[in-house]
Amino acid sequence: MSDGLSQGHTSEERFDQIMRIFLYVLTLMLPYSTAVIEWGFGLALVTFIAKRIYLFKCGDRTRLWEIFRPKENPLNRPIAVYLFVCLISVFRSDQFADSFESLFTKTAEPIILYFLFLEAFRNEKQLRVLLMVLLSTAVVTCIDAVVQFHITGQDFFLGRPLSKGPRATAGFNAPNGLGAYLIMSLPVLTGFLYTGPWKGMRRRFTIPLLWGILGYTLILTFSRGAWLSLVLGCIVTGAIIMLKQKCGSRQILAFLLGSVLLLALISSYYVSHKDRFSSLNRSVLNWRLEIWSDTVGMVRERPWFGYGLNTYMRKFQSYRYDRRLIPKYKRKNATYAHNCYLQIAMESGLVGFAAFMWIVISYYQFVIRKLGDIVWRSGASLAMVVGCFTGVTAFKIHAFFDTHFYSLPLVAYLWTVLAVTVVLLNSQENGKEVYV
Repeated sequence: MSDGLSQGHTSEERFDQIMRIFLYVLTLMLPYSTAVIEWGFGLALVTFIAKRIYLFKCGDRTRLWEIFRPKENPLNRPIAVYLFVCLISVFRSDQFADSFESLFTKTAEPIILYFLFLEAFRNEKQLRVLLMVLLSTAVVTCIDAVVQFHITGQDFFLGRPLSKGPRATAGFNAPNGLGAYLIMSLPVLTGFLYTGPWKGMRRRFTIPLLWGILGYTLILTFSRGAWLSLVLGCIVTGAIIMLKQKCGSRQILAFLLGSVLLLALISSYYVSHKDRFSSLNRSVLNWRLEIWSDTVGMVRERPWFGYGLNTYMRKFQSYRYDRRLIPKYKRKNATYAHNCYLQIAMESGLVGFAAFMWIVISYYQFVIRKLGDIVWRSGASLAMVVGCFTGVTAFKIHAFFDTHFYSLPLVAYLWTVLAVTVVLLNSQENGKEVYV
């Protein structure tokens, strides 16, 4: 009997190893190939299904309904509610085919990817390999962006030209996409380099080098929103840690003064280089405010379950132009809301928006509670968790001003970092995974 259990455990680990290989490849190509992301996701999902069928065949066959049940984690319930609300929104959509397809390809895919990471990665050692892959990709992406900006005028993987300004994009469609990638990579990889084998002189050398490479590339995007989001993410994380540690008034005052100084430095740099920020001039700002105003009007018309997934661009065109009888030659191209939260509210309604925010709040409650009272298991790293938490916070702040939830590479990266955080905070009790 014990031999059978041992064999089953070994086979399970082999399935996990195969899944990790596919997820490593997916992570490696995040900034450059949507096709590789899709293939990596698909192959990892097939491996997961094969693993669960194998375990069902070898184990207790009386619980068929549990064969594909995801691992227990603090986001299960809010994710289930959110997907259920999205399903209702799909059936209420007058573009059912598009909404139904989007439910799987845009909404569910990154969430399933999150569960695949939870399934395949179980300890810090495995996560370190993943983070090393992320580090390699981030450094290569930065080199690509620097070469694109200063030498060739286009990135050397996909041939993407510099954005107007000029502004670096590397393999992303726009500078803000590269900015979003970097503001999550910087804190995540800083936490990674701060721990493990990176000690002493290597730590004092590698972390400044990382910030120099990634930070300079972030500057080349000329994305003030990305800069501000990273600073605010660091401030929020720092404030939470200080409150948890019950710091004194002097420490809090020093922290606040440092935060104000950092914001002032960014503002002064922007003022002295504002001609480079072509996407932040007054006309573009007014354009975004008009889009947000019209989006709020659309939410008011169908407040509960929205217009349906993947309907924003078409419905927005109709709402903005058809009702005003604007001739076609005066109409602008269809666009996203450039505010992910408003677009979620428009497509899945306020109920869907509330369900999505439940996911966000559950993540923050889980991490903040752990930061306060967790008993760290051997090898777990507070620095890595803080880095992931900061990166997620910066990314979600930046999503107020852009379309990151609707970019497969970026939203896949977000759910990957969410999974890394949860795995790091996992504790072991009697060999069973428990999230407290």
